[in-house]
Amino acid sequence: MPASFMEYFPPTTPFVWGLAALLVFSRALDFFSTWVVTPRLALEANPLMRRLGWGPMALLNLPLAGLAFLHPGLAVTFTVTSLLVAGSNLSAGALARGMGERRQLQRQAQAIRAIGLGRAWGLNTLGSCVAGAAGGWLMVLAESPRAASWWGGLGVGMFAMAGLVHGNAAIWRIWKQGAQLPHLPDGPRPTTPAAAESLSTSLPAGSGYAGRPPIADPRGKPPGRAGARATRGS
Repeated sequence: MPASFMEYFPPTTPFVWGLAALLVFSRALDFFSTWVVTPRLALEANPLMRRLGWGPMALLNLPLAGLAFLHPGLAVTFTVTSLLVAGSNLSAGALARGMGERRQLQRQAQAIRAIGLGRAWGLNTLGSCVAGAAGGWLMVLAESPRAASWWGGLGVGMFAMAGLVHGNAAIWRIWKQGAQLPHLPDGPRPTTPAAAESLSTSLPAGSGYAGRPPIADPRGKPPGRAGARATRGS
């Protein structure tokens, strides 16, 4: 790091202490947003996080709390990256919580197999390149690592790189596991109790379909036997 940057933000300044607090907050927010989306880490793209689990991974992140006192520029980088990851996770929180990890993993596998592995990789790569271009543009505008915004642009680039590497690896993992996951049928729910019971018994527990009530007939007739009698009498 250039000496001028270090001299402008020595370890005793309030900025460095605030940066250290923001870095800790951003890392905690990253962990929280991950828990919101995938408490059991079934949807986690980072293989190290899936392998180690919550506790060991949290311990590995503790040294980052002192990064601001050693290298303020890298502290800015990690803060920006962590905030972007947390925002991305939280934006998918409603869908993840509503569907559940198992069901969402099944749907992801179906979607990847429907469009093909190459297209899935291509779309994820394209999205990562767009984000990386934004980070690179910020670094160009900053002109030099002497500016704090240069390190912020590097944080955007790290976010894009993580999405490229971990995202494509996750697509490959879900692609391989797709054949082993139970298939969830597409289309509307069954319109009669008999059909609903048949579908419920044919799916594994926790698939999200078991026990769902039948929907009404599209013509407005009530479901079940009463609807059947009304249909026969019309």
